[in-house]
Amino acid sequence: MGGLIRLIMKKFLTLSIILLALNSVSQKHEIGINYRYGVPTQNFKIFEPDGITRYHYLEARSVSDFGIIFKYKYKIWERAGIYISGGLEYSKSKHYQPIYAIGNASMHLDNIVINKSRYTLNWFGIHKQFNLFENKLIVDLGCDVVDKFYSSKIDNYSSDYIKNTNPGDQWIDYSYNLTAHYDEYYENNFHIDGSNFKYVFLDWSLQLKFLLKQNLYFDFGFNYTRNNIFFYDYTYSVRYYIGGSTTPTNVYNHGGLTGLFDPKYAVRDHYLYMHFGMSYKFGKKK
Repeated sequence: MGGLIRLIMKKFLTLSIILLALNSVSQKHEIGINYRYGVPTQNFKIFEPDGITRYHYLEARSVSDFGIIFKYKYKIWERAGIYISGGLEYSKSKHYQPIYAIGNASMHLDNIVINKSRYTLNWFGIHKQFNLFENKLIVDLGCDVVDKFYSSKIDNYSSDYIKNTNPGDQWIDYSYNLTAHYDEYYENNFHIDGSNFKYVFLDWSLQLKFLLKQNLYFDFGFNYTRNNIFFYDYTYSVRYYIGGSTTPTNVYNHGGLTGLFDPKYAVRDHYLYMHFGMSYKFGKKK
């Protein structure tokens, strides 16, 4: 995968150089590099448990998504300020699955941290730019069609029994096994159907460009993408030792989901990103 991405990047940069050489008299060409940090929008609201969702505190939780994106834009309509674009992004998401000692609500034993890297190709985008204050400020509104390529389709996280000491003469040990699945749809009990699971996404953006010096801009803005989905299954075992016993007094085994179609747990994120970086418009102003 790494060799393929390097080849794509090399060809993309070569194409950019060729396009830049075709027109050196007007600012039709723009390149930019930005860092962006995203948080899931569900983290912006207070969790309200009900008869269906009250068990969701046991599921994987979303933390963040961050990446670096390189983008090329070409002006196709001078008067309207319309650009088409393409780009490449490297990013990483972070989630965690809590492990609880069932029967003791205050006992949060551990977190299985799920880190996942990916490459994203911006196949095609269209942007509208508004030039303000003699090009000292540019407002860029855009939408890009993006396709994600994960570093692997299956990741496994597991641990042998880990000891967790409690006050007094009680202690616990636990083990877990979690398998995450990417780039494929699975039956699930979380109301995510096939229409929600897409291989191609839309990335909406609002960007402000502040002129630093001729043709060079500082970028700041926001992006929004929906339906970032992956699936997973996990099991764990908790053994309780009471009264100084050397053998388990009680054992709790979480066996995961069962059903006719091998259902999985599911994570569905809608991310709001903040990004900043630099962009450069090649050529001379008309």
